[in-house]
Amino acid sequence: MWNVASRLIKGMPVVVTGRMRSREHEKVCGDHTHIMRYVDIEAIAVGPDLARGTSVFTKVRKDSVVETERRMLADALGQDTVDYLDQIGADGEVPVGIDLETGEISGVG
Repeated sequence: MWNVASRLIKGMPVVVTGRMRSREHEKVCGDHTHIMRYVDIEAIAVGPDLARGTSVFTKVRKDSVVETERRMLADALGQDTVDYLDQIGADGEVPVGIDLETGEISGVG
């Protein structure tokens, strides 16, 4: 997320890859009801729209990728911080239930 926030500015045309979901519900306001509509985007990749401009690509440093993966793993395990991962993986071993090929976590919860 940091890479996106540091490289894009408000109003810049972008291309987003991911999943879009829409939802709606009725909201009661006095004697009337209004339909409230929301659109959520679960982005996997975000970048500038190169059909409308140019860009310079800088490869992410490996440490940044590792930290991002650790944060995603902590989120998947339902933990607020990555400190939890330091406790269970302090000896360098991968916690039981994590498929190293797919990154899927099984038997959690």
